[in-house]
Formats: sequence, structure tokens, C-alpha cells
Amino acid sequence: MACTCATGCTLIEIAGISYCDCPVIQDQICPTGYVLTNLGGGNMVCRQIDIIDSIPCASITTKASDGYEYNSLTQKAEKTILTEPCPPGYQFVPTSDGFGKCIPPAGPGTLLCPTGYTYNAIDKTCVKVTSSSATATSSIRCNADIVFLRGKNPNSVLSESLFVNAFIDSIILQLDSNTHQYRIGIADCTEDVSSNQQYLYTGQYTNAVEGYNNTSSLIKSKFPTAATSQPNLISNGLNNALVMLQTSPTIVDGVIIPSRTTARKIIVLLTEYGPTSSGVYNVNSGSCIGDDTIDHTGHFGTSTFTWKSEMIKTINHAKCLITNNPNLEIFVVWSGVETDPTSWGGKEGQFFFDLKSAGIVYNINNINANPSALVFKNDLLALQSKTGAPKVCGTVISYTCNVGETLTGTSCNIIDIQPALLCDSSCTIVASGSNALCVCTEPELPTNCGDCPIVENKCGCVSKQNPSIIPTVTTINLDDPLYFEKIEWTISYDPKQKMWLSFHDWHPSLMIPSLSHFFTIDLKTFWKHNERFDSFTNYYNVDDIDLTKDYGWEVEYNIVTPNNITTLRSIEYYMEAYKYYNNGKDMFHVLDENFDRAVIYNSEQVSPLLSLKIKDKNNPNQQLAYPIIGPINTEILTSKEENKYRFNTFYDITKDRQEFLPSAVTVPGFMAPGSGTSVPMFVTLPDGYHKTINPAYVDVLKKPLEHKKFRHFGNKIVLRKTASGDKKMLLKLVNSKILNSSR
Repeated sequence: MACTCATGCTLIEIAGISYCDCPVIQDQICPTGYVLTNLGGGNMVCRQIDIIDSIPCASITTKASDGYEYNSLTQKAEKTILTEPCPPGYQFVPTSDGFGKCIPPAGPGTLLCPTGYTYNAIDKTCVKVTSSSATATSSIRCNADIVFLRGKNPNSVLSESLFVNAFIDSIILQLDSNTHQYRIGIADCTEDVSSNQQYLYTGQYTNAVEGYNNTSSLIKSKFPTAATSQPNLISNGLNNALVMLQTSPTIVDGVIIPSRTTARKIIVLLTEYGPTSSGVYNVNSGSCIGDDTIDHTGHFGTSTFTWKSEMIKTINHAKCLITNNPNLEIFVVWSGVETDPTSWGGKEGQFFFDLKSAGIVYNINNINANPSALVFKNDLLALQSKTGAPKVCGTVISYTCNVGETLTGTSCNIIDIQPALLCDSSCTIVASGSNALCVCTEPELPTNCGDCPIVENKCGCVSKQNPSIIPTVTTINLDDPLYFEKIEWTISYDPKQKMWLSFHDWHPSLMIPSLSHFFTIDLKTFWKHNERFDSFTNYYNVDDIDLTKDYGWEVEYNIVTPNNITTLRSIEYYMEAYKYYNNGKDMFHVLDENFDRAVIYNSEQVSPLLSLKIKDKNNPNQQLAYPIIGPINTEILTSKEENKYRFNTFYDITKDRQEFLPSAVTVPGFMAPGSGTSVPMFVTLPDGYHKTINPAYVDVLKKPLEHKKFRHFGNKIVLRKTASGDKKMLLKLVNSKILNSSR
């Protein structure tokens, strides 16, 4: 951060910001860090904008730590580090040349691991495993994959629902828990396999849309099921159910996993009638298609039985499936009666007896459905193993280990891993059983010191680091203006209008209102205000040298036309200024007392800092010399007639944003076309309400033809008085002139 300007440049300071104005040499090349700027009229200057740092640079010292010392010759922090000159196991012997040598250890070699450990060459570690028997725990565990196969049941909805619910309740702990012992699905006796839900469900199955949070509630919700129009294609249903049991995936806790082969496969046919059609037989092996060679005429009679052929084919098909799938069992739950329908000759019960492969034919009704479900469960659990099919229930032995032990099979292992001894690269690692030897055959090895000298039979290598540079610590008072800027403010609030009105430069510690005055406390002093008539903006004797110093005052107001873009033509306001005598009893209306500064701005445009001068009523040629443009402010004339103050000499000085600069034109110091400016319009002090125009945002010396009018829907006017002295100024009314924009 520059504190001075280059040689030949002039330093100008405005509101805490410094400008370096430098003369331009003939080739128009500016010093480094300066920008060539056109002031108008062919006047070019090199300009640099920088904030002055009033805090002097602190002196620096070098911090020595961890034994390091600063070497002024190398400008590094240095420390001598002593290390062993020889590999582990070697002996250092000094020699006359000052370097020394390393003598290898005597003997056949050194073990890299302690006795009882195994050497791991990949990780260069020593591993020891201590084993003990794991704790065995036996338990009974039942596993089965079950599909409920639904047939036609228009008259037996309730009994089937009671049967299924009772069975689900009897196995609910193994069905809904994370053991997943039972997996259950549902299939229909239809021709279309895709119409069935091709999953087996188990565990805490969750479906937020359907409202299920476990498998048991999901299965129960499918019973009772209205099926008055459902066909009873039992052969196809058996195929569908078998596909689900053997190939379909399973949903476990909402996650789809492959089917399992280590569980017994169970089909439970729930129906009221016999088959209505033979359908098309289709199983994976393809060996059971159209197989109806077994004759069951003795069971079903002769021509008096209409559906004899379909029943025979269905039974033959079921027998074929069981023969080709030894782990499959078929249970039948029948909700019909012996004589229903009569056209079958009362042989339907015999049909279901021939169809099943396990258990009894569970002939259920609304009364015996629950106990029949428990009989079915016991028959299911009692299924024994056979060739190609496991038992449903069996003894399971689980093994556990203590904390910190690893279970491997039936053993608990404690694994101890330690780093192996290092072996120098010039030596050879030779296997010795499960251990390893470091064998060194060279009689002498060079030292590890490299270019470092030998110091006390050690490698004396010098470690170098960049020094730690720290500033000199100086005690700073929080009230020291050299380092801290005091930020204080007072703000007025109008409870009637419910709004904050104004900031004030006087900062009391406490305020006490009264009828016609108000009191404040500044530190330990009481002050009474609105008492004097000879000073209106002087508070707390702020200047020890000049007790009459004024703060001045300012007012800011808006000119808003929210629905129209307007052009601001002139500023007009009504104001009176008085000087009081005889302790405020008499007063004099001052003729030409006025604000002395003004700023006009909106969200995009800003005027220069306008210095207001009352027009001389006796000099009509005076206005020919105005405005007077300066680098800091622009002086303009104001008129005053019948307490109306007016001025209209203002324009936008926002720096050219290069909106219309052709891309082919390049001017040193200017931004690229269309890049725009990215600096704020004002520079606001830390107190939040003192602000000045940002010099980097404006170009005070713009050409007259580049002066723009203020065109916006919301302009702001700032009127300022540097010092009021003994005159009281009363702003009565503002009445600015605007014109609708023609664009």
C-alpha cells in the first residue's frame, strides 16, 4: 500500500483517499501502478487511487525455536541434527580419513521378528495369532419359502381370511423380524404369470403409499379377496407359484435380494372349487407339459363326472411337479363341501386329497379356520428331510467370541501385529521357517552421512528452515486514534410516525427529556440543551481550542415517481433562517442564509459535490462564469426569491462504463467494452452514516457533451450546511420540478 507518490507526482488527499496526479511524458506511458486518464480537452494525466495507511510498519524480529538459530549469512534458521551413521546392528568405527566405516554384525544373521511371530514380507510386520475355542450355542431354527395360491372362492372369503391370519400370527416373530426365517408370497390361479406379484416378502417391509410397515400386515391385507370373476386354473397357478419359489427375488426390509435354495418350498392352495380348465402346463424343466397318463377313474367315476379330464390332468401335473422338484410340498386348504357342486358327483374332496403331497386336506369354514391353521403350521414344521430336500426345522449351532477376538470357523483368534526390524538394502532377507533373517555379507558398508561431517561418531547434518518472522509486539490502547477509529452515533426516533428520523454527531451517554428542554449526560457532566440562541450545532465543547466549533447539519429527502421515469429539472425548497436577540424574545429574518453544499443521486447516477453560492442580485453577468468545476467540488449559483431557493445546474458525472465504446478501439487506462464499473458510488465511514462520493466512481472533468440529465423513478437530494453558527434554519417545504421522460 503506497504512502507516497512517485517522483514528480502530486499527492492530493480527499476524505481519507489519496490521489497521485502525475504529468504525462510525451510517449504517454505511466509509471507502474498508474492509469492514463483523459481529463477532457486533450488533458491527460497518470492517476493512482490508493488508501493511505497511517499506521507505520512494525519492526520484525526472528524467532528461534526448537534449537534453531538464525544465520545472517544464509538468512535461514539452522540446527545441527545428530543421527546414527550405520544401519541397525552395524558398528561404527572411526578411520584416519575422518569418515569412518560400518562393520556388519557377526553371526549368520538377525531375526526380524521375535520367536513365535510370523514375518509378513508385504507389510514388513510380525504377526502372532493366539487361538481358543469359540463358545457354541445351539437353537432350533425353521426355514421355509411359502406361496399362498388363491383359487376361486366367491362363498368362502371369511374362512380363508381367518385361516391365513391365524397362520401369520403363529409365525409373526420369525416373519417380521430380521431373522427372515419365513418368506411368503401370493399367487393366483390364472394364465398370466405377470399378473402375480413376483416377490417373496419378509422382515419389516415398508410401503408408505399402501400403509404397510411389515410383511405380516401386507399378507393379511390380501385376504379376504373378492374373486367372483376369477378363473380356477389350478395347473397354471401351481406353475406360477413354483416360478416364484425357485426364481423370483425376495424383498427383505424393502431391499430386493436373490432367491435362496436352502429352504423347503411350500405351495398352499386355497380354493373352494376344482379346476375349471386344464390350462397350459409349463415348468422350468419342461418335463410336465401335458402329462395326464395317470388314471384316477376309480376316484371320480365315469361319464357322470363332467370335469373328470381336467381334474385328472391337474392331479397328474401336481405329481409331476413334485417328482421333478424334490424340495416342493403342496398343501390344500379347501373351503367347499362334499356335495358341492353336485354335477361333480360329490368327488371334489377326493380330488383335493389326490392333489396334495403333504398334510391333510384342511376343509375349513368360519368356525374351524383358526384351529385348522394351527394344525397346518404343525404339519409344516414336522416336514422331515428327504433326498434333495432339507427339513423345515433343525438345530443350528452359532459361535461367539469375546470382545477383541476374531471368530474364524469355530475358533477365536487374538492377532498381535508388531513392526519388524529393518534390514539394510545392502543385506539380504532369508526365510527361516515362518520368520526371516537379515543376512549381511559385506565386510564394510559406507555410512549414512552422505556429505554431512562426522561429529562425535554421529552424522552432524545441518537442518535449515525459513526463519519465523514475527512483528514486534507493542501495547496499544483501545482509545489510540493511530490504530482505532472511534465509532459512535446517536439516532432520533419519532414514536408518533413510528420511524427513525436522523443521525446526530453528538453522542451522549444518557438523555433526560423535559417540557421545553432536554438534558444529556456526557461522561460525568450534565448538559442542558435548547437553552442558548447564539449557537445551534455546537455540542459538549468538542474543540478545546475553539469552543464555538459547529458540526453543521444536513437533510436528505426523496423524489419518487414509482410508475414513471422522470427527468429532474430543478431543485426548489422553501426555507427561513433567523438570528435571535434578547434571549430568544426577538429575532431577525436573515436575507440570504442557505445551505452551502448539495448532492443529487439515484441508484445509477450522482452529481458532483455542489457548492451553493447565492446569486448576486446586482450582477447579471455573474452566471456566465458558472459553474466553476474543480477536482473536489463544483461551485454553482442558486437563486432566492420570496423564501424560495432554486438551483438547476447539476448533471451526472458517473464514470463512463464503456457501454458504447467500439470493440476495435483501445484506449490505455480504460476497461474493455461492456465490462462496466464495479465500485460503489459512495465511500461510507465505519459509523454507517458519514459518506462521501467515491472518486473511483466518477469523472469530475467529463466533457460538457457527456453530461447526462438525472432520469430515474427515484432520485435523492442531500442538502448540507457546514456551520449554522448563531442562525437557526427552518426547512419548510420542498417542491422539485420534474418532467416525464420522453424515452
